[in-house]
Parts: sequence; C-alpha cells; structure tokens
Amino acid sequence: MATGHTDPRRRERIIAATLDLIAEEGLAAVSHRKIARRAGVPLGSMTYHFDGMDELLREAFGEFTGEAVAVFDAYLAAPAGREEAVEAVADLVHALSEGSRRDLVLTQELYALAARRPAYRELTHEWMRRSRVHLEKYFDPDTARQLDALIEGLTLHRALSREPHDRALTLEAITRITTVTGTPPGALSGTPQPPVRHSPDHCAARAPPPHRAAEGSPPPWRRGVAPTAPHGPDHRAAGASRRGRCQRRREPVPRAAVHRADPLDRPSRPVPRVAGQPQHRQAHVRVQQPGLPRRGG
Repeated sequence: MATGHTDPRRRERIIAATLDLIAEEGLAAVSHRKIARRAGVPLGSMTYHFDGMDELLREAFGEFTGEAVAVFDAYLAAPAGREEAVEAVADLVHALSEGSRRDLVLTQELYALAARRPAYRELTHEWMRRSRVHLEKYFDPDTARQLDALIEGLTLHRALSREPHDRALTLEAITRITTVTGTPPGALSGTPQPPVRHSPDHCAARAPPPHRAAEGSPPPWRRGVAPTAPHGPDHRAAGASRRGRCQRRREPVPRAAVHRADPLDRPSRPVPRVAGQPQHRQAHVRVQQPGLPRRGG
C-alpha cells in the first residue's frame, strides 16, 4: 500500500471513493472503513486528510457539483443567441437524463441530505447559482431561474419514467418558458431590435371613442333615474314647503313633556352641605311624607 509520501493524489482518491460508495450503497452506508478499503488507503489516512465525515461529504459533493456545472458549461458555451440556447438546453436535458445512473443517484442523495440537514444547503445553493450564471447569458434572471428548475424536473422525469418523452416535448416546454409574449420577429436570434415608435394616427386609432349622448338623452351618470321637471315657481314653492316640514320636525321637544312624574308625588329637598365636600357631590334625597307607604314596603 502506498504511503502518503509516494501517493500525492490520495486525497482525490478518497473523495472519488466516497462518491462511488454513496452512488452504490447510499449515504446511510458510508463509513470511514468502507471508504478506506475502496480507496486503497490506510484507515488513518481518513482522519489525516479530513477532520470528520462532515468535511469529507462537503468535499465530495462539492466535487460532484463542480462536475455538473462543467456539463452546463459544455452545452451552453457555444450558442450564439437565444434560439440556439433553447436547442442547447433541450440537448442538455436529454444528455443528463440519459447519462450515468451514478450522477442521478448522487443528485438525489445531495438533495435529501440538504433537506435533512440545512447546513448542506450551501452546496445546493451554490450549485443552482452557478447553473443560472450560464443560463443568464441568454435569458433574463427570472427566466433563467424557471429554466433551471425545468431542467431538473425534466431530467428526473425522463430518467425515472418507463416511457421517457421525446425531444419535441422537451423543446416545446422550454419554448413556452423562454418565449416572451409580443416579442417581435427575430428578437430571439440575439440581434438588437430597434425600438417601436408609433405615429400619432396609430395612437388616435387605438384610443377609445368619446361618449356622445343622443339629443335629449340623459348623461351617463343619470341613466336609470327618472327625469325631473324643469325648475320654476311651483318647484321653488314645493321646495320651501318641504323645508318647512323638515324644520318643524327638527324642533326640540320640551323636557317637561317627556319627564316622568313621581307616582307618589313626593317632594325633594337638597341635603345640607357638608364641610369639605365638593359642591358637585351634593345630592337630593326624597322626604317621606307622613302617612304614605315606603317604596318596596
């Protein structure tokens, strides 16, 4: 077994063995002993090159995401415009879905690990960011984000489906996302288009026609309301009569008319003021008339 002095690529071999073991047996079956046996290195080399399993997994999945981004770069570096980029994205989806089973399993293992342990989401976030950098060379940031998610979904569906869809369906899905509604012809070719300038006649033709009411018809805000008679002496007299009735109804009613008289008609007198007590605390008490029953008695 080679020593560390004669095996300068030992660290890279450990990382490659880790990815191969994850792809074959799953992340739950990974251990230092299995990785060392597969890489052909002493068990002590595991703790010599890596502080623990977390650091090893970060290094291994970081290496894998770098390889995936390199595939993006290989397909999206050549297109000269948006139309060619759409074709290149379709080719990329089919290349990833028809690729090795190892890459498919590693992708899902990384997603599952990041879903369980948020600390690993830095790897997926950086992977998505680097992928969108290539897509944003031809599409706006929002379209690049949608297209990145579409690539992941179509790749997984084609890889796991018993009857994978053909390239025409892939191309149609990509075109629906990347085609801008109202885009002038030739805009997808990457050639700058001059701004559209409308003439005054064109703007006047698109303007809504003004409302013109027929002769004698009520305006729009009066439609459905019965027409009123023209103003005159009789109209003013009727208005004055209505105002008079309203004023009479608003006259205040005397308090004596609504005052409830005491059924026993018992007079009251103020209580003598007590020294030190405020004036507003003085109350009135009723004086019991001789010969009259008490209330409640």
